[in-house]
Amino acid sequence: MQLLTVYKAPYLLNSSGVFQSDPWMVFSGRSLVELGFGSPPSQLGKSISLDGVVFPGLVNSYCRLGEHSP
Repeated sequence: MQLLTVYKAPYLLNSSGVFQSDPWMVFSGRSLVELGFGSPPSQLGKSISLDGVVFPGLVNSYCRLGEHSP
């Protein structure tokens, strides 16, 4: 059984460059399974509070998916 972890932060910077308050993210292992704002559901698992701003990581699939070894 994979345990869930809820991360909370003061702000999230979305892909449009807009700050949003009180984000929470639910992870199962290394996979993001849910994102919300406000109070997260309490029954999800252990909760970790982060200081600072959360922002999405970007992967350039145009460059990365086309790469291969000779």
